[in-house]
Amino acid sequence: MSQNRFAKVAALDLNSPVLPWIYAIHNQETLWMDHDALWVRKAASGDWPDKEMHRFLGSYNLLRGVRGALLAGPDRDDGQLARDTFKALACKYAKEMRADDAEHNTAQWRAFDKAFFNFCDGKGWLKKDGVEIAKMRPAEGDWFMPSATLKAMWFFAPDMAPMYDRNAKNAIRALFKQKDAGPDTFLDSCYTLRMQEQWNIKMAQSEWGACYPYPIRILDKYLWLKGSKTAKCVLKRFQAACRDLARHHSEP
Repeated sequence: MSQNRFAKVAALDLNSPVLPWIYAIHNQETLWMDHDALWVRKAASGDWPDKEMHRFLGSYNLLRGVRGALLAGPDRDDGQLARDTFKALACKYAKEMRADDAEHNTAQWRAFDKAFFNFCDGKGWLKKDGVEIAKMRPAEGDWFMPSATLKAMWFFAPDMAPMYDRNAKNAIRALFKQKDAGPDTFLDSCYTLRMQEQWNIKMAQSEWGACYPYPIRILDKYLWLKGSKTAKCVLKRFQAACRDLARHHSEP
């Protein structure tokens, strides 16, 4: 790993198209070391304990709101049943994904989302004391938990798709000037963007010296940044930290 990479990042113009990709690689490497590597191994082995599944859901902010509470559980026993079913469905539909096939992969993602909704509805978890919980049931044609489902699928098929959240949606909407940018078109836009940004991605990997194994996740971290209202501030802090490290490395 070159010590010089910090100086290279510090010297880039703040508006360089390569800088957000370098940040995305760095950020994803950190997540990989913190927990993603463990969870990918657990998913591949078929032995992803409930304690770690719950930790994943919490770390990726998937336990919030009335729908997220389903995975925390209406009560403790039902919570584990919900998580076990969610995990099994994620594995089932992720294994059917195909490289760069946006239409097929979106269909798998939607099928998982629908299957988990049907399971929760069948258990009566969309109601409390016989009354439907507000904002629990999606409108006709809408998705149930698109962020949670695609994030879980990634761990079972880490080469196939990025993660989906509000920032990613905002970024796609801005980059492609789309009115909606919802889950139905998300993967198609992601695969297109990856092709358009190939040169910048390669330059970022070269400058940072990265060896992160799943480039599709670099894309979603790039989208997370581009969809954030604080993106410029984040990049300024990143460059400042690299500048400090470059100075320390240059000292005898």
